[in-house]
Amino acid sequence: MLVLGRRLYERVVIDVAGVRVVVTLVRAELGRARLGFEAPPEAVIHRAELLARYRALVAACGGAP
Repeated sequence: MLVLGRRLYERVVIDVAGVRVVVTLVRAELGRARLGFEAPPEAVIHRAELLARYRALVAACGGAP
């Protein structure tokens, strides 16, 4: 895992197989950070805890919705 420190409005660029995602720190408060994501429509971005719930729901239903 790469851990980076960012100041307000500084960015991180992730480029995988030609798909570029830019992550910007748009707000930082005690114990919380708000991130902005710029990505093309084909880049799917999920919060990890919601993705885990979705996968569990799909598995419980016996396949893809």
